Amino acid sequence: MKKTKVSIGIPAYNEETNIANAIMSVLKQENDNFILVEVVVLSDGSSDNTNRIVKSLANKKIKLVTGYQRKGKSYRLNQFFSMINSEMAILLDADCVIESDAIYQIVKSHQQSKKVSYFGANCKSLPATNPVQWILSAGVAVNKRMSDSYLNGNNVYSFRGALVGIRKDLYSQVKMPSTVGTDAYLYFLAKKLNLKTVYVKKAVAYYSLPVAIWGHVKQSTRFLNSKIAMKTYFGDMTSVHYRLPKRLIVKSLFSQFIHGPFSITVYVLLSMYVHIRFKNEDKNISGIWNISQSTKSPINKIAL
Repeated sequence: MKKTKVSIGIPAYNEETNIANAIMSVLKQENDNFILVEVVVLSDGSSDNTNRIVKSLANKKIKLVTGYQRKGKSYRLNQFFSMINSEMAILLDADCVIESDAIYQIVKSHQQSKKVSYFGANCKSLPATNPVQWILSAGVAVNKRMSDSYLNGNNVYSFRGALVGIRKDLYSQVKMPSTVGTDAYLYFLAKKLNLKTVYVKKAVAYYSLPVAIWGHVKQSTRFLNSKIAMKTYFGDMTSVHYRLPKRLIVKSLFSQFIHGPFSITVYVLLSMYVHIRFKNEDKNISGIWNISQSTKSPINKIAL
């Protein structure tokens, strides 16, 4: 079978802690079924050592696009889509790493069905290293159980910025507004265009959980804002896709409660606090977000 040409896009804002790990996890990929055309790092006004680190890697396939003003992830993704011509685009968050066959698995799914245009991946959190992450891990376990179970994983919750694949017929039509939830925006755009999506469970990406409560609150608030943003752009169709069966929610919570009653109880209380706080604050659907530095713990210890 002919190999698929792939371009990798990594938007980055002050990611000196992990940018090298993210890029190296791409360069170490098994490429039996694809040709890696380029790895494009789109630096969104970074003021730390992100740009210097990318340049120091000195690989001909790595391209650094330096933005001297911060314009947000949406702007950088539009920039990326406009400069590539590969059959597939892969988006990777700069603070994540991927298994050595992750891109292979996404491309394999693409080659098996040319009718699919948007590919979600199996995003997993790294093991907890402090009490806050231990509590958050309980919530992650519940959410992961629900997203993997509902529609065999082919739902909006399985399409996360950590790792997604996009066929050219979709990315060539993207003109994304400045918004939070860029991964969800691509998901709903595919649905609006009647393009198929698929969850690729064997394509695994890893991310770090926040090391402080306020970091989790920021992340959760951003997700809630993204749901408002998606309804603004795509209307009531978004509500159907975000809605999970109550039976699945109860079952997942109960299973986690049996496994660890204290951690999941604390997590539920924390989630209630986030929702109450969210109702009483100004909404922000802008793509330029105050990034939580508490999520920037190194991820290079994982064996890839």
